[in-house]
Amino acid sequence: MVKNINSPIEWAYHSWINHFPESFNPPDMKHFYVLIKTILRYGRKINYFDLFKLKISNSKLSKADQCTYLDLYTTVVEVCESRHIDYRQFN
Repeated sequence: MVKNINSPIEWAYHSWINHFPESFNPPDMKHFYVLIKTILRYGRKINYFDLFKLKISNSKLSKADQCTYLDLYTTVVEVCESRHIDYRQFN
């Protein structure tokens, strides 16, 4: 069944989680980085870390993979925000 996804963040999340995030292969990691970029670009009003944590806790990922992705999410967001990257410049 195909969901009607209106939010770019939801689209990026489903694009990542419906592939093979447990593989950590470069093409699958690209989906993860697109998700982070989309959250940083469109998600200014909500703390998406807590939402991301909740969503992946209900996913097929193992606890170890969940921790890895949470750490990676935090690291990438902190680096991007510390460098004041303007996400609107990305296509």
